[in-house]
Amino acid sequence: MKRACFFLVLLCILLSSCLSRQTELPAATATPVPIEEILTTALVNTQIAEKTQFSPPFPYTPAQLAVLLEPGTDLEGRWAPSTVTDITRPIPSYACSGYYGSCWGDWAKNISYGANLELLLDGQQFGKSAFLYFEDLAEVDAAYQLFYSKMASWEENRDETTNKIWMHNFNPYDLDPVGEQWLHQVGYVLYDPADTPDLEERVKLEIDVLHVMIVFSRCHGFVDLDLYIPAQTDYNSAKENPAERIQEQEDLFHQAYAYARSVDERITPYACNP
Repeated sequence: MKRACFFLVLLCILLSSCLSRQTELPAATATPVPIEEILTTALVNTQIAEKTQFSPPFPYTPAQLAVLLEPGTDLEGRWAPSTVTDITRPIPSYACSGYYGSCWGDWAKNISYGANLELLLDGQQFGKSAFLYFEDLAEVDAAYQLFYSKMASWEENRDETTNKIWMHNFNPYDLDPVGEQWLHQVGYVLYDPADTPDLEERVKLEIDVLHVMIVFSRCHGFVDLDLYIPAQTDYNSAKENPAERIQEQEDLFHQAYAYARSVDERITPYACNP
């Protein structure tokens, strides 16, 4: 009798185990999912995870942000990084003393993090790049609108006669956008990289360069690239051979454009960190 009870209990245990395993099995589907679709879904999910898992921690130092702005092999590897400044504080050495990284001075109280990186060519300053992080997305748009209004104003007020030589243009190239919204301005100017205070001496030292400005926004980030690229053509060629000057302007702009796209890729994990 005891042996019979033992086998009865054992049978109940086995039956209950089978029932529990059956409830764990997934329900059968009427239409099997193709293996290609399963693999594609898994690949997409993996890519999404890879993009979202990297979130650099706050706070960002100017030195950390400046690394994101370095030209590297962009700009044909000719530019080198130099002085880094904290763009959230006034920069007394700038010509616009007391302002925060821009002579327009509208960023002072709103930037959470930022850096300004001077760019050197043959040991002299031939440009700068700045990265700004705003916690408030409305401030990003405000910075964009500020540049848009300034650049549009230059476009409206330019002297067409003079512009035949210096070729200043606002958003002249239809290219894939940099960031979520972007602006660009190009034009030849006479530039003294040493910023000589004496006017007569400055005139002697000025060289013909293409001035390229590219600004763009990405999530909470705003980038301002300001480059002076030495011209290979003589400024008189705008009269004698305008096609040569036009082609050079486009070629030099594409160097700056490639740099801007590299910066956009590098700053995205930081700019899109809420």
